[in-house]
Amino acid sequence: VWTEVPETQEVTLVESAARGSNVTITVRHFGAPVKNHRVTLMGGWQNSTQGPRFYATKKTGADGKATFTLSAPASVESVRVTITKENFKPFEGTIAIT
Repeated sequence: VWTEVPETQEVTLVESAARGSNVTITVRHFGAPVKNHRVTLMGGWQNSTQGPRFYATKKTGADGKATFTLSAPASVESVRVTITKENFKPFEGTIAIT
C-alpha cells in the first residue's frame, strides 16, 4: 500500500550462487542502508495448489542486509527474489542456483 509517492529501492544481489551457499542481499535508499525491508526468496512453485519447494523470508537489518542459505532441493534451478516495504516500489529479481 502506498500512502505517499513511492520510493525506489537500490538492491544488490548475485546473479547466481551454488546450492547450499549463503547469499546476502543488500537494500539501500539514496546510498544509505535501510532496515525492515521484507526480502523473500521463493523457488519451485508449480501452481496455486502446491506451495513452493523453497521459501525463505526475513527483514533487512540496520546494515540493510539479509542473508539466506540456498538450501533448495535439486529440482529448483532458480529462486525469485521479492523485496517490499511500505511506500517503496517492490523489487523483483532472480538468483540462478548452480
